[in-house]
Amino acid sequence: MSSKFQEVETKNDGARFAFNVKWKDPMTDVVWKYQLFFYTHDNSIEMFDIKNQRLFLRRVTYPDISLEHLFIGSIVNVFTRQLLVEEYGDEFTRRNLQQIQERTLALVKPDGVPNIGKIIEAICCKRMRASHILSPTSTEVARMKAPSSLRAQFGTDCTRNAVHGASTYESAAKEGHFFFADRTFAPCAKCFNVTLGIVKPHTVTSGAAGALIDLILEKYNITAMEMINFTRPNAEEFYELYRGVVPDYYAMTHELSSGDAIAMEISSKECPESNPVKSFREYCGPPDPAMARQLRPQSLRAQFGINKVKNGIHCTDLPEDGELECKFMFTHQWTTY
Repeated sequence: MSSKFQEVETKNDGARFAFNVKWKDPMTDVVWKYQLFFYTHDNSIEMFDIKNQRLFLRRVTYPDISLEHLFIGSIVNVFTRQLLVEEYGDEFTRRNLQQIQERTLALVKPDGVPNIGKIIEAICCKRMRASHILSPTSTEVARMKAPSSLRAQFGTDCTRNAVHGASTYESAAKEGHFFFADRTFAPCAKCFNVTLGIVKPHTVTSGAAGALIDLILEKYNITAMEMINFTRPNAEEFYELYRGVVPDYYAMTHELSSGDAIAMEISSKECPESNPVKSFREYCGPPDPAMARQLRPQSLRAQFGINKVKNGIHCTDLPEDGELECKFMFTHQWTTY
């Protein structure tokens, strides 16, 4: 958890934060609205049905959610329900959280892409405004005034300075709309001689995504990357092949839809024309991290996995499925919330 959230929780120990959330029933498409209450004292939650004016979920400890997960636009899983946080539920919550949950935009420039794992890791660790972590535009000035900044570490000059960051709240909103709403630019996924890797939500939440991506870049090219949030139907469709075959199927879909994930189209670095599915699967290691730590201690799942479901990363299993999975991920019409 970032220091800012720790300060808020310490200051308001025993406080109750409120959020207005909605849940879309995947079976009926009916949208239900609730107030979700989060109690800092014991990490418990409670839900109130707004339409029917009644208690929906009695207060219960829920360790899978922290205050840091609850911000406008976030999606959290509560007992298989995928809840979209729409707004703050009261003035106390708005007053205490709005300033530390403001958004900005950062863009990794072409010269910074080779270091994108390190850049993501630095941003996740520091969690501050992009203009603060980037430092001055000039790489030379950045190295003198802020040697630990991204531009000082990864930039070359005033133009090739690794990362762009919005300078004002207004420009952040405008640039964010350009990249994530207009989407007029062409996708970069090539969907040929590729495999798919998905950094699972628990890895993203823990702040380890950057380190994992960095290890992938040592051995492979990442030709397309996107942060996504699976709805439950999306996750079930993606894992359809495992339904009735793998005992952990429902737990797997729950994990995949539990928060932000990072999808990557991966190609061979040494031989771009070869199919990388088999070699990347071996690099990821056995699905069970405990087994991976015994058999392949340097594999990705050995380093980032927790258990068979939260095993750090998904990878394509069959050589013929690499292109299919990448097409599903980067050209598929997603179910929207």
